[in-house]
Amino acid sequence: MAPETNLATPIFSILWEAKAEVKAEAATEAKADAKAKVEVENKKYESAISFLNIVLQFDQTNYEAAGLNDSYTREIQRIKEEEAARKRAEEEAKRKAEEEAKKKAVQ
Repeated sequence: MAPETNLATPIFSILWEAKAEVKAEAATEAKADAKAKVEVENKKYESAISFLNIVLQFDQTNYEAAGLNDSYTREIQRIKEEEAARKRAEEEAKRKAEEEAKKKAVQ
């Protein structure tokens, strides 16, 4: 007579491995979320977005992470626009100063 096989053991093993994988993913997601928060505190929005993208890879329904991702993307755009406007203003001021200097040199 053949020995009786226990079908529960392979299933238990599969479930145990799946549970360990889910725990590892949750830990990775939590670490990425924490790192994103640190990066925002340091005004490193692009890095924060990278970490939020990791969170979203694990949980696409994480609306908080998605909203923060959008918010930080808009903040980056706002900062770039401010920098471009500041640069244009500096260049215009420099151009005007050069024109004034040329006028004074001619007089």
